[in-house]
Amino acid sequence: MDRGRLEAVLAGKEALEISHAGGEHHDTRTRRNRTQNRSDAFDAIMEPLTSAYMAWDLERPEEGRVIIEHGPAPLSRKTRDTRVMRVLDLFRCFYTTAQQFTDADCIPAVLMRQGVIPCAPYSPELLISVRTMEVFHNAHLRCPRLSLQAFLRILCDLNSIAYEPYMHQQFTICYDLYVAILKRVEHHINQALCRDAVDYRLRNACAACTLSLRDEPGTPIHPHYCMDGNNSLKRLQRQDDENQESSQERMDNHEVNAWSKEAIGNMIVTDAKDTEGNPCADRWENMKNDMNSSMWGVFDETGVFVSLCRHGFLLLATDMVQSGELAKYPLAITDKIIKGLGRDLTCGYDVGCKFGTTIAKSPLGVLATEQNHTTVIGAFHGHAHCRICQICKLPLYTDGQGLTDHEECEHYFSESNALASSTRYASRFHRMQAIVQWMKRKDHVDTYSRLSKFLCDNYRQALSIMATIPALQDTMIKLNIPSSKCFPQWLAEELAYLKNRKQDPPEETLEMEYYSRLVAYYHIEDNIRKMRDIWINNNASNISERDNTARIETARRQLLERQDKALDRVQDMERVMNITTRWTVGSEKWAEAEKLVATKVYRQCLDRLEGALVSRLFELTKMNRSGTGYKARRHIGKALKARSHTIRGLVDRYNAAAKALEPPRPMLKWEDVVEYTFLSEFDLLKDTREDIREKPWANSAVREASDAYYRIIHAQEEVHRLNIEIHRFVTKIKAEEKYLRRAVDELKVNDPSLSYQVEKYRLERARFDDIHMRRFRALARHPSFSGSLKPGEVADSRQREELGLSALDDATDHHEGDTNISDDEEEEGEEVAETQKQQDIESIMTAFSD
Repeated sequence: MDRGRLEAVLAGKEALEISHAGGEHHDTRTRRNRTQNRSDAFDAIMEPLTSAYMAWDLERPEEGRVIIEHGPAPLSRKTRDTRVMRVLDLFRCFYTTAQQFTDADCIPAVLMRQGVIPCAPYSPELLISVRTMEVFHNAHLRCPRLSLQAFLRILCDLNSIAYEPYMHQQFTICYDLYVAILKRVEHHINQALCRDAVDYRLRNACAACTLSLRDEPGTPIHPHYCMDGNNSLKRLQRQDDENQESSQERMDNHEVNAWSKEAIGNMIVTDAKDTEGNPCADRWENMKNDMNSSMWGVFDETGVFVSLCRHGFLLLATDMVQSGELAKYPLAITDKIIKGLGRDLTCGYDVGCKFGTTIAKSPLGVLATEQNHTTVIGAFHGHAHCRICQICKLPLYTDGQGLTDHEECEHYFSESNALASSTRYASRFHRMQAIVQWMKRKDHVDTYSRLSKFLCDNYRQALSIMATIPALQDTMIKLNIPSSKCFPQWLAEELAYLKNRKQDPPEETLEMEYYSRLVAYYHIEDNIRKMRDIWINNNASNISERDNTARIETARRQLLERQDKALDRVQDMERVMNITTRWTVGSEKWAEAEKLVATKVYRQCLDRLEGALVSRLFELTKMNRSGTGYKARRHIGKALKARSHTIRGLVDRYNAAAKALEPPRPMLKWEDVVEYTFLSEFDLLKDTREDIREKPWANSAVREASDAYYRIIHAQEEVHRLNIEIHRFVTKIKAEEKYLRRAVDELKVNDPSLSYQVEKYRLERARFDDIHMRRFRALARHPSFSGSLKPGEVADSRQREELGLSALDDATDHHEGDTNISDDEEEEGEEVAETQKQQDIESIMTAFSD
């Protein structure tokens, strides 16, 4: 700049062209970058963090208090040589001042060693005490509706501090870190116990199902499992990080997609022949691939698909991603379960009839056949299946099912639905983390604590069913049933009848169509004839009224046009059927076609009544299900009230149609219809070609006696199965306790902190063992108990290694027995049980002998 211009600028006569623009620092990082960097930083120090947590837990102060010194609230958080952090505990909140750490120090690990969890890997400003995280973790798993924000606000209220929105993010980071540390501790425990194999959890999910013992009496038993999908845990689609929560409970998406339609071709697509051969296809939405090929675009994960053993333990689970309940989910789970658990498995599924065909058509069919895999339908969902499916697939009529209803998924979902409110808008990672943590708690605590109750209750239920043998004998005498062998024979006859029942022949369908067109044509002719006879008498009284001649003439012209169209339709059918002489009212052909149409109307009325009862049955179940809200209950209640009026009208229409048949079909009463528990009762009413009223299996009393017979047979199977399952569970309790105690003692020498974690794991399981044994001892005092409470010998060598068993341990356990029962009491109980067992067997043989 020259001197003259400078003087002009200084004098204010000229503007100086100068600016600070340019060279600014632009932060190109996104929220995803910051989140990923924080996660990477924590992952890099996860092992020191885990060791610090285990060391603090081993030397845990009284009541889990933090051991950081208090300090006054700082005027400024930016100091040169110190770092000021806020510590949030259950009942106190204070500031602490810590010296700057060197680069060699692991800041989060040093803080964790003092009982607090940092919210950042390098410069944390908030520290949450471990015991605070323990309280929230357990409270959230017990009550999933308790959100993190609600708990944080409670802490703020208890400590009289103001809630700030950023505190939610800080608390979330601390909780994620705490859960990751627990997961790493669990990994160390599994490694120390030699239980870190990929398939360990599946093979040992339930001791009563999977533990095999030597010399198990009678027919070998094999696991029963069920599976189903639930869309309550759907998640809204959003931009997420790519972090995924992994666990042995969950199958990855790539494992599931290996069984998709695109991967294995069109073998799992329902074709026309399958639909015609399966009358249940129209009753179930998850049988229709077209209906389930996609889901609302607003959702990413649209639910979960789980499989459970008959005792309620989770075997496998996977997400349903942007789709409905496609066949790839049950196929992927079934493949993994067969490979993990072996042969002779029974799978319960609400569409088990169709799923069996799907397995046979898929690449899984060969393996399923070799391993003798069986599919059945659940006892509850069997209400809406046709009679053929029930006879072939219902547990009541399937050998070896005992009292298993294969409906454990419904109970499971009634509890997991509580997670919906906290996962609907969560990220992919946080949704899966919440679901996996809840599933683990459900298995380890809730299901495990109720296992002995399940076994004992089923045992008593089976004995109560077997006690109905005299009542069944009296019923058989009254119904003139000569032998119990008649029930399987009659069931086979009923199945053969239903399979051979003919559909309407094509010629009859044409005759009914021709009849309907003739009725319409003759009806129009009759109306034209009546209109021609109309005579308008004009007199003084109506001379002022409007002349209706034009209106009547217009109506007559329209009828003539409709008559021409109806005649064309009649003539078209006559050309197709080669009819030379038109049918007239009262002719032989007319009477036959009239009967066919009446039968068709009868079946339509029956189908409408059946559909209304299906809706009523499921609405009743939904209204009484746990988790159904007040508004939903009121809405369902109103629908049920309206549906009741509809059903009454449908019953009246059915009775009118049934009365018009020759011979008349059975009438239905409102009181009988609402008591129907199996809609298969309608299947026997649909056929009008053969009079089956004289068949014994068509008699309702005989059918009830038949079901009672099969319940008794399955009760015997259940007692046999429970004797083995109880023996397995008692063996697992004793072996697990001894093995874990031994592992604790061995680890104390070299790794005291890990030894303490194994001890916590032992106490978590052992706290229920006394309750289990107390229930079993109470059951053993029942005079009809025929099992054993002595530990057995594990047969599988791999399971023996995982339980740390040796030959000496087996011999000791076998002779040790239950030390809490006196020898005299045990011998007396076994003698009484054996005597009663023989009496029961003799009674059963007498009841069902020729």
